[in-house]
Amino acid sequence: MSDEEELFLFRDSLSNPSANFEEYGEEEDKSSIGAKRKRCQYLFSVFVLLLGLFGAPAILFRGREQDGMLLEEYWWNQDDKPARAKIRPDKPQVKHYSITAASAYERSGSIGADLYDGVFVPVNTPITLTVNDASEWEWEGDAMFENTKGSVVKATFVEIGNNFEIRATSRKNKNEKASLQVKTRVVRRELRTLTHEDRENYLSALHLLYATSQQEGLKTFGPNYKSADYLIREHLNGASAKECDHYHDDAGMMNHHIGITWQLENSLRLIDASTAAHYWDYSLDAALYPTTAWATQTSIFKKEWFGDASPSDKIVTNGRWGYTKIASARGEGYSNAYGLLRSPWNTNKIPFLMRHNRTLGVLTDAYATPPSCDEFARWFNSASSLAEFNFALNGALHGPIHIMIGGLWSFGSRWLPVAKKLDYPDAFLLLGKFLWRQGYTRCPDTCSADTPQADCLCACPALTHQSDLDNATSKILDTLNNFDPNYRKLPQVLQQHSLTHLDYASELCHVGHPGDMFTSASPQDPTFWIVHGNAERFLQYARILKQKNIRPQFNESWGYAHIPHNPSDTGIICDWSATTASGGMPTCKPGTCPGHNEDDLLPFEGLAFLDDPEPRLYTNAEFYARSLPDYLPYVYDFVSYWPGCQGDDIFFDLSSSPAAAAPV
Repeated sequence: MSDEEELFLFRDSLSNPSANFEEYGEEEDKSSIGAKRKRCQYLFSVFVLLLGLFGAPAILFRGREQDGMLLEEYWWNQDDKPARAKIRPDKPQVKHYSITAASAYERSGSIGADLYDGVFVPVNTPITLTVNDASEWEWEGDAMFENTKGSVVKATFVEIGNNFEIRATSRKNKNEKASLQVKTRVVRRELRTLTHEDRENYLSALHLLYATSQQEGLKTFGPNYKSADYLIREHLNGASAKECDHYHDDAGMMNHHIGITWQLENSLRLIDASTAAHYWDYSLDAALYPTTAWATQTSIFKKEWFGDASPSDKIVTNGRWGYTKIASARGEGYSNAYGLLRSPWNTNKIPFLMRHNRTLGVLTDAYATPPSCDEFARWFNSASSLAEFNFALNGALHGPIHIMIGGLWSFGSRWLPVAKKLDYPDAFLLLGKFLWRQGYTRCPDTCSADTPQADCLCACPALTHQSDLDNATSKILDTLNNFDPNYRKLPQVLQQHSLTHLDYASELCHVGHPGDMFTSASPQDPTFWIVHGNAERFLQYARILKQKNIRPQFNESWGYAHIPHNPSDTGIICDWSATTASGGMPTCKPGTCPGHNEDDLLPFEGLAFLDDPEPRLYTNAEFYARSLPDYLPYVYDFVSYWPGCQGDDIFFDLSSSPAAAAPV
């Protein structure tokens, strides 16, 4: 190496001490560099001394840009002749392009209508990936590609999670690149937006779940399978407990129904990984079919979907759900007197799925339509707390669907005209159930299969003793005093029909026969599974708006907005531990039913949020905090799209409206 070359090397090392000397053609190892640097320093000192002594021509170092390269030159002497030139390229400039992802459903826009943070794509569903450049690209990443070349390719994500990446590189220029970070989820959609194929896949998987026992399903689909009967038992065990209802009428209502629907979805996906727990936006039916005949017009109750909403003999007989059997559960702790998997107070002996569109003869329980979009919007905009949302979703925005599909019958004919004059015909069942928990109503433990239905009914034993009827009637009515929503009209209506308070109390103790959807065993009806997703996305919408500071005033403190004269929301817990099989009354007192407190543990096995490596049980507080798109393995197609509403949304300003207060 010449002295000039060593001097150039030394100058470069001063400006970049960490420079890689091999880049300039130096092949010596690093151990020789120190010695050469010392030699350069010595030569430089001598050179400066000579300059001072002899006034040698100046040395000019300069750099200039030429054709995208840095040209470094230096000149010796005055003739400006370069003694050596060295060209060092800049790092290549990388040009970045964007990638869009779309499924057959999201051809434009995105899942969640841009309310979700990040790009969400459906799992186990072909996705079209497009680079915004028409040249040829090479693709790679965390998906299974149908092809890996072109500006448009198809790929499928097979795992659920966050931070999956797709990358593409131009085949013409390796410095042109594109990438996309996505979150993959199971996507729940409104049933009527599904393609025929996807809807059929869902209904077929759901039907197979009802047809496959727990034991058989474990063998076929693996240890995480939960059959329809398993889920019915789970709901029935919590909702029909004698002490109180662990699933409804308090703060844990939404968590319980989100949890059990999630369990269903996991089992559905063991049968068909492409499906999900899709939902029914029944507020759209209220807009499309604004009469009491809505159930005969909606697609939901087509023969090919869920079957007749109100069969002539109350037994669903048509379509895939025709003659759906009610399982036997005698001796398992949750069955009726005939040993069927039904509420203990529902002594109905017919072992098939039943529906009726009348409650004590009143068409659709006096509701004209399902809860409408106006009702959803009024609650959404006027209710300011989680407590109010829980109350609305338990009752006004969801409860009527159960009643209108289930119905109630098996009451004396003289009560039909009475029910038509009362505001709440469904209260007959709800008050009868309350009397059962209080110990006044007793239902047979066992009735043989050949026992006539009329001989296997619930009753109040205290009302059979002629000597003390007035006192017994007073006790029962006093017990109901704060919970009967018909209390204002009742005395006058009874008098009009020559009925007494004893007659009324006796009829309540009888309870009657509700359709399965209007009972603690409501998952017996497959429509149960499409109802609660609509409630969940309603609540998620409010929570996401708060996260984005669009609705910061939404109070998420744990709670429930209790009101008086609500026959299901009694706030009473009855302790039966001191009673015996032969009799005795429970000790009942005000309290919060276990399952509804913030720190109570939920019973749902096999569930894991995305920030947990393994399934575990969660408290209400833990479950609620994570029930959002970033933590759940599923999302809804939209939380803000409500096509039954004006403007397709339920969020607007009601501050100037006379109906601004939360409805009660």
